[in-house]
Amino acid sequence: MLKTAGQNALEKGMTFSSLSLDKLVTDIVVNHPQMVRIKANLAPVRFHGDRFYLQELLLILLDNALEACSVDNLVSLQLESADDHIVLTVKNQGMIDQNQLDAAFRRYVTSRPGHFGIGLAMARDIAQAHHGALCGKVSDGWVTMTLSFPLCRLEKEIL
Repeated sequence: MLKTAGQNALEKGMTFSSLSLDKLVTDIVVNHPQMVRIKANLAPVRFHGDRFYLQELLLILLDNALEACSVDNLVSLQLESADDHIVLTVKNQGMIDQNQLDAAFRRYVTSRPGHFGIGLAMARDIAQAHHGALCGKVSDGWVTMTLSFPLCRLEKEIL
């Protein structure tokens, strides 16, 4: 993550290709050291994006969720394709209020010692470079991160 933090994804350029987003998420989950704490419900979804930067984005969301909740709690991932959007949600139990979560999307803002405060800002930049949006919501002790991308004509024809 620190490798990409010092470089803007747009400055370095991205290599977009057609990929299976559900397979990318599955590979990340299966190879994650805390995979037993991750529950995934993934619909098959084709997407046109940069594999490296999407992987970074997904790892940021997953690692943040795992760190924010107790080791006894699971983190859930859900990937689905709606009429005109692809939506990935990452949900975990967490003790953070909405204002703190909103602030965490700004670079160098962190409440955790030893952290740099760049992860969520970088994740949002990557989402936007893919014409997507990343937002977080806190409700009843749950933190839900929602990543959405518009379906382009190419993906609609493949699905």
